[in-house]
Amino acid sequence: MRMTPSLPTVALAPGPLTLPRARALTDALVCASPPYPALDTAPRLAERLAHLIAGAVAHTGPVSVADQGHRSRDATTCMRIGAYQLLSAGRTSSQHAGPVSGTTRPFRWTARRARRTIGLAGLRMILEKQAGTPAEGVAAVVASAGGADALGTRRPGSCADWLDSLPPAARVGVRAEATTWATQLWSALEWGRVETAALVGPPDRWWVCGDRLRVALRGRTDVRISSAGGVHLSMLASQPTAESRLALCLSALVELLANGPGEVPARVAGWWPEAGKAWIVPVDDAALCAVATLAGHAAAVRAGGPGLGTSAR
Repeated sequence: MRMTPSLPTVALAPGPLTLPRARALTDALVCASPPYPALDTAPRLAERLAHLIAGAVAHTGPVSVADQGHRSRDATTCMRIGAYQLLSAGRTSSQHAGPVSGTTRPFRWTARRARRTIGLAGLRMILEKQAGTPAEGVAAVVASAGGADALGTRRPGSCADWLDSLPPAARVGVRAEATTWATQLWSALEWGRVETAALVGPPDRWWVCGDRLRVALRGRTDVRISSAGGVHLSMLASQPTAESRLALCLSALVELLANGPGEVPARVAGWWPEAGKAWIVPVDDAALCAVATLAGHAAAVRAGGPGLGTSAR
């Protein structure tokens, strides 16, 4: 049975979501830290991931991925692996001795799934001085979802397109969910100390590899802070688990593979408002290698092959 690697973590003491807690988390994010130093890790990890993914495909039947011979870097035709898939794979490897095949359901917007997208747009409006509170920012976004200052697009299947299709009563529920989410993130930091170095809701980063089975790793974070060696902050639901340390580091791994060591943050941070917990995880070779291993395992689980540490016979 494969065990999830243990990574060093700085955990802030549990407490109520008040200004002292925001100060403690902000202190941890802005303290100086050297950037990720390794220069040869990216090729090594890319090779390792390619090997792991090739091993995953070797134990499966024909792979039905659109345009298998196409080598573009487009992530839309790939098996996508993000933090959720890493968490699921980590739990699977800890609880089962054999392979488990996952099923992918078509994505549909709901109030819960849209709250992050809308909440981040609302927070950007505060930082741009177009709103004074999370409630005001979210209300403006919901009222004009496709505007240049809100979600920015109404393409089919987008969050803005979905919002436009909702009746007024349903939009009230969406606004309530997003306002709660935005308030939790807004209250977590002393924004006056980080706003000039913070990018709220940056685009997801992608790195694609594989041949017969093409896998796209997604690096997603809620706030990128460019000072103090670089920090990625993610706000997450429920409470942290052992696998959360690796899931937090996925955005750093994608940065390394896609853009080289110059873009790798010194630390990644997680904030779980429901549990009142915050974790700071230093980014180093051990962390990135562990994430790469778990990503390969996640590909095996989703492809229906044996996970790491299970017999292939």
